[in-house]
Amino acid sequence: MNEVLFTCQPDAEKLALSEMREHARHAAAFRWITAGVGLLAAEREFSYWSSAPMVYVRHVCPVDAHIPMAEGAAEQARRYILQTLGSPPYSTHTAESFAVQARTLGPLGGGTKGAALDAIDQALADVGVKRASGAPDWAISCAFTRDEIMLGISHVSQNKSPWAGGCRPFARSGELICRSEFKLLEAIEAFDICAPHGGRALDLGASPGGWTRVLRNSGMRVTAVDPAELDPRVAVDPLVEHIRTTGQRYLSDSSGAPFDIIVNDMKMDAELSADIMAQAAARLKPGADAVLTLKLPARDWQSRINAARNILAKSYVIRDIRQLFHNRCEVTCALTTHGAALPPDA
Repeated sequence: MNEVLFTCQPDAEKLALSEMREHARHAAAFRWITAGVGLLAAEREFSYWSSAPMVYVRHVCPVDAHIPMAEGAAEQARRYILQTLGSPPYSTHTAESFAVQARTLGPLGGGTKGAALDAIDQALADVGVKRASGAPDWAISCAFTRDEIMLGISHVSQNKSPWAGGCRPFARSGELICRSEFKLLEAIEAFDICAPHGGRALDLGASPGGWTRVLRNSGMRVTAVDPAELDPRVAVDPLVEHIRTTGQRYLSDSSGAPFDIIVNDMKMDAELSADIMAQAAARLKPGADAVLTLKLPARDWQSRINAARNILAKSYVIRDIRQLFHNRCEVTCALTTHGAALPPDA
């Protein structure tokens, strides 16, 4: 059996576990380690999970060793790294960059965590591993609990997210308009969304202007649609056109050159949001991307997502639907219009 540690939003635990079990082959054991972090044992090879289509599971990593949290734990961790990285297949990849991704899952006692991490660092130096200065190629996952250290090594492309636990941090700058900016930044990165410099963007439900600011920082001209006011920092931008109406009315009444991207973070029922985005597809260039957040009620998340998916599938290629780290009671949809992409100046 192969063990995998998976992470999700605490509110989505039941749905995430259902996804894992749906894809697991003969799951043998499962337990929650802490809120939003579960350990599953199944016959699946770890590499399988990177391609398994899942909405609620945001990060996975292998657990290949359990070290009791006791005297000598640091030395055991050091020996595990030395032995593992000195043997195939890892020994052939030591010229690539490695990062130690440590997580504390629950209360800890004593100084075992610090000693273990120091020992792992020493082991990496002993085998001549290249430490990552930016985005790593490989992750050494270390999960610390009160009782044990769980260790595993994987290529970050297999972990669903290159960040420990899928926790994508962004620096809070003085220019930040609202926290929702992080949702779009994370979506652009996670789904490889195309927001071409110099292109035209449509932001539906733009107020107070956080997503508009993200698109402007990408060098795009933005049509921001919302009856409410925009933050003055984007309202005064000559490359932002604020149209004070609803998204539905704008799409019904307006015409003009197609957009390079459309984004929608409106707070409304998921099916209604999907209907609006289906209508908006006619305003996008062929092969262009769109980003939509679906707001979810207290119950029936999956049925609402399924209904929205059916609506969107008529107008878009649905590249992915996932609950990212900066989502709360919502999921983010990455969409692309049908047809080949047009040249940037089309």
